[in-house]
Amino acid sequence: MRPDMRHEENDGTAVMVFRLNSIPKTVEFYPIAGMLSDGTVKAITENYKRGLERWGDRRKIANKFNNGMYATAPFSDEEATKIFEKSNFKF
Repeated sequence: MRPDMRHEENDGTAVMVFRLNSIPKTVEFYPIAGMLSDGTVKAITENYKRGLERWGDRRKIANKFNNGMYATAPFSDEEATKIFEKSNFKF
């Protein structure tokens, strides 16, 4: 997510967090958590959910989780909701 990207409440942009698996050589992305534009947080575990709620800002989430183990990406709220449902996020 670009640093100059501004987020306003209910702007329709969600941020999704993916866990990276680089073994074997092909990199795979597994969705683990996300925050919708209205502040709704969904995750596969309670710990991920608490972490996102603690930061409470989509820009902070995007910056904190962009490293060698995780990647983030912006999605529309509708696309993110579909990912939540498809991945059976429980929290």
